[in-house]
Amino acid sequence: MFMGIIPLKLEKSGEKRYQANAVYGSCSSGYMVWRLFLNLETDAGRQQIIWVDFRADAPAQ
Repeated sequence: MFMGIIPLKLEKSGEKRYQANAVYGSCSSGYMVWRLFLNLETDAGRQQIIWVDFRADAPAQ
């Protein structure tokens, strides 16, 4: 299920290091997988896309 796009504001936290906080929803069905897409540009100017899947499960009752 597509849950929309949640933009992140990255802040520089060191040389070549950035961080951001995210607020995202959990799923009431007990299982939800989110996908984080990162669109990066290398020092050489090439675009690189990375994605990371992670779960946001509802707590067990």
